[in-house]
Amino acid sequence: MNAAFGPAIIEFQTAIDLMLSMSLFVEVATQLRPRLGRQVNWQSLDDAEKLLVQSFIKMEPTLALSEEGTTLRICAQFENFLRRIIRDAALEISLRKVKAEGLKPPLLAKNRHFAGMLLSKVLYSDGVTRDYDRLCREIGTCTPGSVVTLSGESLAESLENISPASIDLLFELFGHKLNWDKIATHAVFAAARKQEGTRELAKAIKERLSELHKLRNRLAHSGYGGVVLPEGSLQQTGDFLKRLAEAVTGQLSSVL
Repeated sequence: MNAAFGPAIIEFQTAIDLMLSMSLFVEVATQLRPRLGRQVNWQSLDDAEKLLVQSFIKMEPTLALSEEGTTLRICAQFENFLRRIIRDAALEISLRKVKAEGLKPPLLAKNRHFAGMLLSKVLYSDGVTRDYDRLCREIGTCTPGSVVTLSGESLAESLENISPASIDLLFELFGHKLNWDKIATHAVFAAARKQEGTRELAKAIKERLSELHKLRNRLAHSGYGGVVLPEGSLQQTGDFLKRLAEAVTGQLSSVL
């Protein structure tokens, strides 16, 4: 695991595992609640214990804890993971103390562009607190002869929702082109690659991301009504994104 991205991967995988565990708990609890009343020896409970059991029986899972809600939160967690990867990569490059002329021109140009866009938000409030003085200083380092401090925050904010295009953009920000075939050859996809082959697996990975992009937008903007998730899809989504996170950071670390 690359040292620069190791903490981000661990944090992301832990968050996904926690969400999946919570979803499983809610599923089991939902099945248990209507059966619990007749299984309990009420005479053996004191008043506090009776109240606790009665409260549990009456509880209803919220939409946020449903499979649909958890799917939406998993997608959001992956988007946040990609943004953290951008910030971590920007910091990794900045710590090398490279002068402006030593950086790839696309990276320097995108840093100026997105930092400038973020800086323009000082003119109005979008509800987010930002350090505009720091942004000014970071833009000021993007001149010939200066040691560059990349604006990880502004580069990260350029990333949109979960999709193949978002991951392509992540690599483009740093002046590289993502090789989807190389993503498919990562060790985490070894079992699937044996069944489908590298080229077909790369295509399947992109298609799966596109499907998640559509599902994420539908859940976020149209609600959960009419959305029926196949059995086991939540676990599959979590496992897929955890593998993809490792493959993406593996390739990014090899080109930075």
